[in-house]
Amino acid sequence: MTNMKSFSVTTTSVEGTIPPAVFDGMRKLRQLYMIDSEISGTIPTEIGYLESMVNFRCFGIDLSGTIPTEVGLLTSLEMMVLRNVGCTGTLPTELGDMVSLVQLYLSENDLQGTIPIELEKLNDLNELSLLGNLKLTGTPPDLCDLTTYQLDPYFDCPCCT
Repeated sequence: MTNMKSFSVTTTSVEGTIPPAVFDGMRKLRQLYMIDSEISGTIPTEIGYLESMVNFRCFGIDLSGTIPTEVGLLTSLEMMVLRNVGCTGTLPTELGDMVSLVQLYLSENDLQGTIPIELEKLNDLNELSLLGNLKLTGTPPDLCDLTTYQLDPYFDCPCCT
């Protein structure tokens, strides 16, 4: 598995968690998709080993826990989708270290706290969606140049669509 470039678990009856050691053996992975399957558990901190990854998409699965700070090590990542997967806790400030990020979709989870100002460092970011995270608070960062900037209507955000 050390040379695997893409790993996909979609619309299957595969169930359970992915052992963290798997990420250590997949360091050249560029795409990871877990969609509409019975995958559960947390996002392992070992996700930070996947330094070559450009696409990380999860939706329709049953994750729990926080987004690990180690996602900040994914500096090649261009798209991260964690939509409706059960993520909780605060948004890690390390999201601002993902310098290649173009699209970030974290909608329909149970995220809370403030939106990190560090997101302003993401010069390539074009799309951000945080819809459906009703416990997010505060003033959102100034990201009005984005093509898509989706927040819930209770945010005072003149540029959000």
